Amino acid sequence: MNKKRFDTYCESTFKAIIYIQNNIEENIDLSDIAKEAGYSLYHFHRIFKKIIGESLKSYIRRIRLENAAFTLQIQNKSIIDIALDSGFYTPETFSKAFNKYFGKLPSKYKNKVSLYNDSNISSIKKVFFTGRTCIFRRHTGLYTKSGTPYEKNSLWHSILLQSDLASKNVWDYELFGISHDDPSITSEKNIRYDACIAAKNDEKQLLCSKNCKKVFIL
Repeated sequence: MNKKRFDTYCESTFKAIIYIQNNIEENIDLSDIAKEAGYSLYHFHRIFKKIIGESLKSYIRRIRLENAAFTLQIQNKSIIDIALDSGFYTPETFSKAFNKYFGKLPSKYKNKVSLYNDSNISSIKKVFFTGRTCIFRRHTGLYTKSGTPYEKNSLWHSILLQSDLASKNVWDYELFGISHDDPSITSEKNIRYDACIAAKNDEKQLLCSKNCKKVFIL
């Protein structure tokens, strides 16, 4: 496969991944995902498997089960509610899938010592802000390998270098990091982290940028 075609497949697959991410708690139609990527479902199945390394169905199920495991650890929600929120129609179907993936039933998993109890969290500061448009780059792998804005080879710097934004100084923008996965649940190769850059004042300076993915942060 030549590089141009591979890059096109990667971009289409990433569109599908973002669509899945934004609709993970809904009843996702695989045809809608393929349409978002710009391919027929038959063709996109093969593209997705080649780029991601797992089938479209397996990817969606894994994300849902890992999200459910995280919810079981930190929220006092019923297994029925978690099953429905995770796209499963019955608790029985959810429990079977969960047990197959994690090796234990949701009820047993819920009762294990949580990594997020008060004794393990020193302090948390909640900050609320309005939605804004960002450009971002995704890192897959350990969070510790995603870098920081202080490092010249970081994700934030690479965004600016490959964009046409006027300023190449990361500190001229608002910087965000979005951690999607719990490393105690998700395998290292599948951990997702988004390095985001937002305008401090005028969002229009981002809207004309090329070569970077855009996402609206709620």
